[in-house]
Parts: sequence; C-alpha cells; structure tokens
Amino acid sequence: MKTPPLRILCADDETPILDLLATLFSDAGHIVETASDGQTAFEMLQEQPAGFDLLITDGVMPRLDGAGLIVQARAAGYEGKVVIFSGSLEDPERVLYRSLGVDAIVAKPGMAEIRSVVAAIAQAR
Repeated sequence: MKTPPLRILCADDETPILDLLATLFSDAGHIVETASDGQTAFEMLQEQPAGFDLLITDGVMPRLDGAGLIVQARAAGYEGKVVIFSGSLEDPERVLYRSLGVDAIVAKPGMAEIRSVVAAIAQAR
C-alpha cells in the first residue's frame, strides 16, 4: 500500500537548496511549498496551521531564524513534524533545536539523509 504524500513546507534562504528540496520531494510524490525566509514560512503556517505535515527549515535565515520560526509556528497551532536542515549545527544549536522538540536534525548538504528522514516520517503516518 502506497503511503499518502506529505504536505511539506521548506524554508531556506539559499535558492539552490530550496529548488533541490522541492524537486527531490516533489519527485517522491509529496506536495511541496517553499519560503525564502523564516518570516514568510511563518506567515504560510499561520494562515493554515494544519495545512502542512512537515516543516523543513534552515537554522540561519533573514527576518526569522529557524528556532524563532519553530517557536512562533507552534504558538500559532502548527502541530506537524519539524526537521532542521542546516549548515550551522554546533552543539549549542543542536541543544536548542532538541529543546524545541524537533523531530530530526540533518546537517547540510546531507541530501541522502534528508531523503531518508522524510521517507521515515511519511512511513510512520
């Protein structure tokens, strides 16, 4: 039995990364929307908190960083899964993201790992 597609919101200020994630997950059958900064992603989540199953976010972005996005999204009622996909993952950042209850932390450019994490989230539904 085929798993239903995830509705994924990808937030990253690097256009090539956004394009790559959108292609990767669209090709896998998921529904993907993108935001080029944390504030835009928050506005999308705020408009429809139940509209996405998964948020994949960079940690360092203009207007609103990944941690701020997670805090605000949860406060707005977003209950979906969250994956951090960031090139800046020193121990303090990892501790912060874990304290925010993220479902996975993936270091860029780990495309095979992010693909595997999303597949596992999709299977677990």
